[in-house]
Amino acid sequence: IGGNTTGIDTTRNSGTFDAHGNLFIADGAVAASQRIYLINGAAGTAPTAQRIALAADPNPPAGYTGINQVNVGDLAYNHTESSATTAVLYGTRNVESASIRLYRIKIDLATFTAQVSRIATTLPTGGTYRSAYLDASGNLLISANSNAFYRIDRATGAATPLRAAHGTNTSNTDGTTCLTLPLIDVVKQAQAPVAVINGHTFDVPYTLTVGNTGTVNAPNVQLSD
Repeated sequence: IGGNTTGIDTTRNSGTFDAHGNLFIADGAVAASQRIYLINGAAGTAPTAQRIALAADPNPPAGYTGINQVNVGDLAYNHTESSATTAVLYGTRNVESASIRLYRIKIDLATFTAQVSRIATTLPTGGTYRSAYLDASGNLLISANSNAFYRIDRATGAATPLRAAHGTNTSNTDGTTCLTLPLIDVVKQAQAPVAVINGHTFDVPYTLTVGNTGTVNAPNVQLSD
């Protein structure tokens, strides 16, 4: 990997892709020194890394508090809050100040800077949460090393148990999100022919209807016929 790789160590344990092929990783096991990196061209032959400068969000969402660091065991990309120039990531890990905190990381892809905020969740404080991902409906899911699964309300931090701990407790887990893509439909519908010049030459008016039946916005779509 080229670019700014200073500080990337062997404790890389979380990452996620955005809708544009950018890879984000969180590096470091200690919250105070955790770093976020953006890797461009991760699927190509010449990926480059850029460290993201973290700052406290001056205008965090309601219920969140700005903070200039992160403590995440995994990252989840939220396409509904993101755009071509901004990526919004969520993550959590272990107990801090008597609760598990959910971190929101809003990254400016042009300046390689991020505004960070966090909210207390109702996740059980006895666990370590190293997997984060979104389901097809956009719900944030978190799983613990005990294999317990929860759905997190991003607005309030409320955790809904989905499955109790089961199986063998592990020292590390990982999860990922399968991005939902736009589904573009094009319908071409002819209308009644109109005779021109003579009874053997006709114009056939028609309409083209373009729609997005997927769950992700598809701006700036162009159609050529």
